[in-house]
Amino acid sequence: MRHASLSVGVRVGSRYEPLALGGISHLLEHMLFRGTKEHPTSYAQNFAFESLGGTLDAATSVGATVYQATLPPEAVPTALELIAEMFRAPVMAHLDLERNVVREEILDALDENDRLVDADELTSQALFGKDALARPIGGTLASVDAITEANLRDWHARHYVGQNLICVITGAFPRETRATFKREFAALPAGTKVTRPMVKLAKVRRETFEAATGSQVDVRVAFRAPLAARAPRSMAFSMLSRILDDGMSARVFRTLVEDRGLAYEAFGGLDIYPDVAALVLGASCKAESAAAAVEALLELAHDVREHVTEAELQRVRRRVRFEFDLLRDDPGAMAEILLEDEFHGEAVSLDEIARRAEAVTTKDVVAVAREFLVPEALAVVGVGRLESDVLRKLKKAARNYA
Repeated sequence: MRHASLSVGVRVGSRYEPLALGGISHLLEHMLFRGTKEHPTSYAQNFAFESLGGTLDAATSVGATVYQATLPPEAVPTALELIAEMFRAPVMAHLDLERNVVREEILDALDENDRLVDADELTSQALFGKDALARPIGGTLASVDAITEANLRDWHARHYVGQNLICVITGAFPRETRATFKREFAALPAGTKVTRPMVKLAKVRRETFEAATGSQVDVRVAFRAPLAARAPRSMAFSMLSRILDDGMSARVFRTLVEDRGLAYEAFGGLDIYPDVAALVLGASCKAESAAAAVEALLELAHDVREHVTEAELQRVRRRVRFEFDLLRDDPGAMAEILLEDEFHGEAVSLDEIARRAEAVTTKDVVAVAREFLVPEALAVVGVGRLESDVLRKLKKAARNYA
């Protein structure tokens, strides 16, 4: 390798937050870029990092906040020093300015009357009810406005501690990297490893339809599965997701776009957490095609419970093998996988993951489809110009799935 990838993960995200402090993990991530004691402004902090040749990025998810950079090998020790500064002594300057930035992110999902019209967020609410998994990672306008500097400092002191951090460095880096990490992060308090809250799931809401302006309707067909990441059947469920949508020859794109011309783009994906999973299929289309798109997606979900061909599964296996071969040449992707392994508490080699994928059979895929793609697990979401006849057809499609 001619470069290195550096990732520092903090075991905190939106599912760890009380309702009143929704979005605090995300806002804190932003505030850590507002300067440190040694680099007291955002400009000084960013300039120091970018002078190394790379850029420090960060992202908050449901279960973690990750700071990541790809760098020249010789820059890794200094980058560790700069990240340790952020974690040790953020100045928390200009909270109101950063709050406004976060508010702009939140407004992307709202209409002019502050109603939620983001199809993906509405799908999470339909699947997960009042559990923290249903909440937007950035919080709401009300919760973000209520967060104080004292709240942020308390949240930082509780979560940005040694027991709650994971550092992954991949690729090429100098010998002194490990010693630098130990020296710089030793100044953090050890603290306590934060325990993940137990998921609390209510009944899935079958229908969610929101009127919104625009030329297209966003539709989602989603299923909630009580299936944990790393569970034995999770690989079969992952292969099922790929059979539905992993390329232009997979069922979702081929059916909605190429065969029926219902949408320019159709997609699917699997969100799998340590204790529950969600399979989401979707498309954006004109209002007149919305009901037909939902019917087609539901038809695909029904059909995969009946049959999967060996050719389909073999195609997916080959794509998985090739993806893993590519990952071996990509330090950033490897760091992401290793970080996820540590958060899940199970380190699994790429060879082992590939072996598990190879072992999945068509019977395994059909079995998980029959178990999890069932009416009681279904959520259908539509957002857009929903006139009465379109809305009636959408509701009928959702209710007829069996």
